[in-house]
Amino acid sequence: PDYRKFKEVAPKELLDWLFLQNKKTDPTYTRELNKVRDLNSLYIERHEDFTLPYKKGIFVDIFETVDYPKWISGKFAKFLTKWGRKSTMFFMMPQYITPKTIISGIIFPIITLAIRIVWYLGFITGKSDRIGFHIEQVKSSFRKDDIFPLTTIEFEGKEFPAPKEYIKMLENYYGDYMKLPKEEDRWMHSQYVHIYK
Repeated sequence: PDYRKFKEVAPKELLDWLFLQNKKTDPTYTRELNKVRDLNSLYIERHEDFTLPYKKGIFVDIFETVDYPKWISGKFAKFLTKWGRKSTMFFMMPQYITPKTIISGIIFPIITLAIRIVWYLGFITGKSDRIGFHIEQVKSSFRKDDIFPLTTIEFEGKEFPAPKEYIKMLENYYGDYMKLPKEEDRWMHSQYVHIYK
């Protein structure tokens, strides 16, 4: 409910240089994910499509959390999320026309539909104690009692709401999140970043 409310309120309340990006507010934007973009910047990632005029500023992702079905867990959940992610990533990236991409373009929509059917049928047995960002990333699922009731944390001198067990969640997701990865394991999402004056 908060996610839907945010999408409704943000376009009216954000500062002039911030923009809520989704397929409704930016019709040539190709992702399902909502972003808040800084219009005074340019941020280029590997998969950007320069044939489309969607906004490309520095951004913050806005994730919707969804309930997980009770019986979809463990290896089966990982199997579903692996193929859901492969399907999503295929359509996010520009593709060359080859026999493999033609076959993938036919098969991946069928896989996506099958995963969604299985997912929603899973709710017949009820909801689990976990929520996640979306079906495609089981790694992004968390126990509800690790999140609620919310606590607050300080960032840049201001207080913000945060999950109750935010340290535990960071450790589950990243491992030792206070330790830098080895240099060979470090990489950036961006290919180019520019801030306008």
